[in-house]
Amino acid sequence: MLEAFLRERATRSLYRTVYITQCLCLGVCPKNGTTVVVYPDGTWYVGVSKSDVAEIFAEHLIGGRPVARLVDRRYG
Repeated sequence: MLEAFLRERATRSLYRTVYITQCLCLGVCPKNGTTVVVYPDGTWYVGVSKSDVAEIFAEHLIGGRPVARLVDRRYG
């Protein structure tokens, strides 16, 4: 998953505006996919797959609109 985010950032040349960090555990273990948190707004995405990465970049990181179908409002 980390590689997918790094690749998408490179494709969009967002090195100066999008910072990506990795951690081992956020305390949320979805049945499928990965947990991703976008700051500074603190949006939690749960169950993210590699096929969701481009959409998160386009809609949220660039467009400013969280991807509603992936947002988990129990966290953050």
